[in-house]
Amino acid sequence: MTFLHQACLQRDRRENVALHLLGESTTLSYGALDATSLTLALHLQAIGVGKGARIAVLSGLSAEFVVALLAVSRCGAAFSPIDTSLRGSSLSSLLERLRPDAVITTEANVQRAVNVLGERFSMFVFSGRSFYAQEAALWG
Repeated sequence: MTFLHQACLQRDRRENVALHLLGESTTLSYGALDATSLTLALHLQAIGVGKGARIAVLSGLSAEFVVALLAVSRCGAAFSPIDTSLRGSSLSSLLERLRPDAVITTEANVQRAVNVLGERFSMFVFSGRSFYAQEAALWG
């Protein structure tokens, strides 16, 4: 069985081929995509994310979205993209049904995630080309 991250990253690292994402000026080499998604996957695994876990990704279609997708695939967890245009009760209802084990988001969406899910979940926030883990309670 080939996992998504394996299929996407089956490139010769020596090639330094760039991945261009539609609608963005962001360019990532496959090596950078591999390294960043591996780092995020290791952080997710450190909090117990593995097979059967549910990860909500509240991010538009972006480089961060691709990194999150590959990181979650590396963990064997379920990737649940959340439409960033959802507001209010629609977003609340979806996240309450999903009951994610962790949330991956961008700085622009942190407060929305905290408002809906409260303070008892693990959150990883993208900031530029890196990310950080943050306790939701510290955002309030």
